[in-house]
Amino acid sequence: MAIRPRPQIAALIYSRACLRVLVPYLQALRQIQARTAGDRPFDIWLLLPTEREVQASELRSLVGSGCCLSRSLWPLHFLRANPQQSVGLFCLDHQLFPEAHRLGIRVARWLRQQGVATICSQHGGTDAESLASLASSTSEMLLIWGRYAEQVLRDRYHWSSSQLKVVGNPLHDHLLTSPQSAEPNIDQPLILVATTLQREYDDRPDPQQCYRDYLRCLFAALDDVDGQVVIKRHPRDPQQPDFYAEMLAEFPDLQKRTTLLWPQDQPDTYTLLQQADLVISRASTVLEEAVMLSKAAIAFDLFPNGPASCYQHLQAFPNFQWIAGAAVPPLTEAIQTAMTTPQRLTDEDRDRCIAAFSNRLDGRSVERGVAVIVNQLQTQPKI
Repeated sequence: MAIRPRPQIAALIYSRACLRVLVPYLQALRQIQARTAGDRPFDIWLLLPTEREVQASELRSLVGSGCCLSRSLWPLHFLRANPQQSVGLFCLDHQLFPEAHRLGIRVARWLRQQGVATICSQHGGTDAESLASLASSTSEMLLIWGRYAEQVLRDRYHWSSSQLKVVGNPLHDHLLTSPQSAEPNIDQPLILVATTLQREYDDRPDPQQCYRDYLRCLFAALDDVDGQVVIKRHPRDPQQPDFYAEMLAEFPDLQKRTTLLWPQDQPDTYTLLQQADLVISRASTVLEEAVMLSKAAIAFDLFPNGPASCYQHLQAFPNFQWIAGAAVPPLTEAIQTAMTTPQRLTDEDRDRCIAAFSNRLDGRSVERGVAVIVNQLQTQPKI
């Protein structure tokens, strides 16, 4: 009697984004393995072809034993040998970025040619650029976070409803269902600055000067407002030059009440979000999360057509403001207004916001995503 091949799941991980988004699903799949008596229900392959951003030891510690880690792509042949019961998991396979996502595009395309199901998870927000990128995924199915992305992908980019699985943001399972973090030990309001100083002004004549001008304007406005400021650097922000420290030195009074954090420093961004009274960014999912948490949120940009303009749809919620331009007074006024007379979400607004950007905050996003993956091992409509 021929031995029936075991179902195969392979996750391609070659960036911090892949690690952040796919690991919650892999951890849950590993738990299914551990709970199953006898033979494993499926094999899990962690494909780590490069350690440029993710170390093998870190990946093993997060996912645990029971998964097979490979530094090459040869385990893909196990999926090709059993295509009807195999799934490839991706995060970065977007054809809009043919160089940055080249590996994911190549692998996802090859698997589809072999008849293997491919699933890509959303990893960015609902700004226009992120959704255009997601729409160019090579995979045949998308795990998406909320109804806003579903509507845009369906109506603007013509993905079918059967290809779009709205599961929620796996990172929110612990964000908003866990006990609220203790308030920081400060007497003044807390302002969280969580933005990025890379790539977003690359289309300008002098990107580095744009970042300096951006921070100079932002710090000048914050200098006129009371409150503690925490700046959480983005994982991809350059260490040299350190624009934040460089420009903050021009504002000694603000510098005294500002804490600069590196990405790996504690508290993490989600803890800071819960503690903050006001969140300032330019174009980041942190803006959506701040609005959902009923925090005052400001998207500030030097340019009216800059990255923050892609988040103008958040103006549908009263606690969000969009400010563009290099003039300091309008930004100062917006910050003061947000701090002194904050606009709160109604229950109806909050429910609408959650549905749009995170589906349901019930702690079961990972469970829903895993159900999609496991179902694909059993029934795979090929495209």
